[in-house]
Amino acid sequence: MKSIKPNNIVTISEKITVKMRLYSEGEVAKHIGHYPEYGHNKVTNTLCGVMGEFAVRQLYRVGGCEARQTLKGHEPDLIVPDVCGNGGQRLEEVKSWQSGYSWDRFGKTIRITHADDYHAKGRDRVWFCEVDIMNRTVIVHGWVSTADIVSSIIITTDGPYGGENHLVEVLNKVDEVMAWIEPVYDTGWW
Repeated sequence: MKSIKPNNIVTISEKITVKMRLYSEGEVAKHIGHYPEYGHNKVTNTLCGVMGEFAVRQLYRVGGCEARQTLKGHEPDLIVPDVCGNGGQRLEEVKSWQSGYSWDRFGKTIRITHADDYHAKGRDRVWFCEVDIMNRTVIVHGWVSTADIVSSIIITTDGPYGGENHLVEVLNKVDEVMAWIEPVYDTGWW
């Protein structure tokens, strides 16, 4: 009997989602009054980020790679043991947005300060996730290396978060890193 490979869509249990929401509420409480414009003042933004990190961690773990989600502000989002077995580790970041806000409409851009920070801190890759909080589902769309981000062209974008940003046109597919994943890319932008 042929086994079915897991895919890049992760559904998080209700029990774990409740814990994530409590964690997110605690994080938001720390920032109230300090950073009025900062995303940590919204529980849904924080929850969205935590769910994306958890989903990527779970995909690694399905393949036997004991990735660790740090949940610490200036630490990498994920610490992934080196699969080559030489005792090293990879430091990775996860960018998440709420469902209905696709990477294409997101502008395919990353703030220069974020990219430079990730690269300076030795982050190996950045993952991109779409999160449906209500259905507790995360689509892990792909990843890009920080070296590729900082070497990409810079464009000027409009909107409330406009300004100069790196334009990242192509995301690498999940199965290019995780051979055990059968990708499901049903949003039409691959």
